[in-house]
Amino acid sequence: MIQTINVHNFKAIIDNWRENPNMIPKKQWLTFNRGLFLVIDNTGGKCIVHEFTNVDAAIAYSKESNAEWNNN
Repeated sequence: MIQTINVHNFKAIIDNWRENPNMIPKKQWLTFNRGLFLVIDNTGGKCIVHEFTNVDAAIAYSKESNAEWNNN
């Protein structure tokens, strides 16, 4: 499940992951900044940022990604 957050919390998650990656929950976050929908995907233990131009694509990515992890 993806959680919506503000851009300041989004940046804080990335900064905290750089300092201590084991302390960040294995989940996904979504924010909107400068015309893009940004998703942090930490479901695999690596904070990967994805950019999308519309929210439907971001949600579709989240669903696909979660399905993959649930099948592993």
